[in-house]
Amino acid sequence: GSVSVRFRDLATGQMVENRWPIPYEADAPRLDQAAPALRLATSAALLAAKLRGDPLGETVELKTLSDLIVSLPERVRKVARVEQLQQMIQQARQVSEK
Repeated sequence: GSVSVRFRDLATGQMVENRWPIPYEADAPRLDQAAPALRLATSAALLAAKLRGDPLGETVELKTLSDLIVSLPERVRKVARVEQLQQMIQQARQVSEK
């Protein structure tokens, strides 16, 4: 498969369209073994799906998201935006437990 992106370049005012192939990996690593950037992006996307009430979000375990963030290297966890994401996950867990 492939992914396409189309947007207006604000500097030139022209429309830009790009397409990239999505490589198939038969033995893709489990999420908890994936690269830190992928774990972080997935955690953010799944939290957003959960908060929006998407069907995918209904399958999301907030503890699992928290565990993914905790498993990131310390240099990544200490970034302010990552700390904010962890805080949002914790707040969502507290609200959902009530």
